[in-house]
Amino acid sequence: MKNIFAFIGSHHREHSATHRFVQMIIDSILKKDASIVSNVYSAGEIRMNFCRGCWACSLTGSCPHDSTDDMGMLNEKLRDADVVILGSPVYEMNVSGQMKTFLDRHLTWFHRFTLAGKTGIAVMTSGGPVTAITAPDDTLKYLAALMLSMGIKLVEPCYLFAETRGTGKTTEFTDRVKAQNDARKVADALYPYLSGSAAVESDSNLEQIFREVKAKLKPGSNLSHDREYWDKQGMFTLNSFAELLRKLQA
Repeated sequence: MKNIFAFIGSHHREHSATHRFVQMIIDSILKKDASIVSNVYSAGEIRMNFCRGCWACSLTGSCPHDSTDDMGMLNEKLRDADVVILGSPVYEMNVSGQMKTFLDRHLTWFHRFTLAGKTGIAVMTSGGPVTAITAPDDTLKYLAALMLSMGIKLVEPCYLFAETRGTGKTTEFTDRVKAQNDARKVADALYPYLSGSAAVESDSNLEQIFREVKAKLKPGSNLSHDREYWDKQGMFTLNSFAELLRKLQA
């Protein structure tokens, strides 16, 4: 049974415009196949401690916080997913603090391509004003880049933005029809990977990240547990991310 995982970096839960935008995508997918399972979590319902920068995850393989908050559960759901959607409102020209914490807690996943073989998209909403300086494009690219770094193959468009108006629980889409149409387009792009009619393939971005991480984990690196992981998985013998995908799909 295919599975969608979504994390929304907002405390407003279903009142969040980002949450509603992501739900539009999921609803459009479920119209195609109601048997697909979706797990949508928002920062408002998750206990998530800040990363302390202790490097325990890269040195020992585990985070000391995972036993004291909900990240262990969240990570289990994330590993089981076939499609990953990360969504955030724009807070001060960047992702929300909650989304940043979520990303910070996945340091080793960026070194191990933990989510290789999955596909997904980055989603963002903003109340503006949208100008040449405050446009959310760079923030969306940041979120998309970190998803790529975990091994996620991003669909086209690889990120999606919806403008909103209002504040707090009164936030609505500036153009709801456009938001709905955009959500349907993304659902159409994601669905083939859920139906099995499309297979996850590598691309130039994933290949570049693979080369850079492989070089970073060379002998002498202080990321001892990450290097040990690569050794055990035989990843140092691979020459490309495409080879990693073939290894995982074998």
